[in-house]
Amino acid sequence: MAQHIDVVAVYRMPASLALSEGCFSKNFTVNIGGLTGKATTPSLVWKEKDDEPHIVAPLIDEQLKKYVEHYVTNSKDKIEKWNYWGSVNSWNPKTHVALNAHVRALLIHFKIDPSKITYSNYLYGRGHPTGKTIDTLFAEVDEWFERIRVWVEAASDQDINPRAPLRSLEMRGSGLHVFTMEKETVSLPANSSSIVLVKRDAEKVKLPIFRKIINLANAGTLPSDAHMLLCESRAAKRRGQYRRAVIDAGSATEITLADFNNRVTRVGVQPGKLPTLGWYVNQRAIKIGAALPTNTKADLVDIRNSAIHQNQVPTTEETNKALALAEQIVNYIDPLPL
Repeated sequence: MAQHIDVVAVYRMPASLALSEGCFSKNFTVNIGGLTGKATTPSLVWKEKDDEPHIVAPLIDEQLKKYVEHYVTNSKDKIEKWNYWGSVNSWNPKTHVALNAHVRALLIHFKIDPSKITYSNYLYGRGHPTGKTIDTLFAEVDEWFERIRVWVEAASDQDINPRAPLRSLEMRGSGLHVFTMEKETVSLPANSSSIVLVKRDAEKVKLPIFRKIINLANAGTLPSDAHMLLCESRAAKRRGQYRRAVIDAGSATEITLADFNNRVTRVGVQPGKLPTLGWYVNQRAIKIGAALPTNTKADLVDIRNSAIHQNQVPTTEETNKALALAEQIVNYIDPLPL
């Protein structure tokens, strides 16, 4: 009996990742649910007939390729079929540089003990693989991607939460249909014709950083709470939720300064009192040790306090200043391990 059997998975991720050209056609060691394997990113190719870049499948064994195309990627939706492995939104045809390329699917290889694989009944050949090992892959793969997603958002300011996606197309009044009635004459309905396209350029992740992100996801780790809050703050700002954005930015700063004080400055707090963001920012030792910008109180603490205590919605400028300060402070004290 063979010592192992090749298990090949095609995984279309819940959201696409903006990656640099160096990340395409690369292999990455992955660990999903305790199973170690090799993930391969798709290929970025330039086709001569249209002089445009396309994302195509990575190299797949010819024997397997027809099954993948038939059962997985052969969608009736042409757009989904063309973009199954990824897409390129902008490029320079003269220099052949893909400016905004996204990966949507991975090819993942595992070598598994054949005794751990069983098969469903199928009259015309081998059925689909079953068993605890296969169940583990299905149960764990999306959590593995979720860790990748969070690290990518923390490292590159991408907005790729599949549970709360940013809309790129808006049709105002799309649910409204308007008729007129004049005696016995009824008009055809007027429908919305106002379409708003929202263009967003994503900050792409380069290969060295992406390898570190994969390794961190394999290890089951996530960014610190402060960086998670910064991600939430940026996401809220993009959606026009400025009040929530500055509150999350202030919270990220507060827990970072609290940790800094516990580890480094050790400024004492009066018994029975809980330190606040304003308290940390006003302590001279913390100001100096954490290199706090001189405008931290005016452009972060005060704006955040108004949002919490007075239900005041900050302006776009105020929100941008508060987030920029929070990112500067958190990144200085608690840099990402990337």
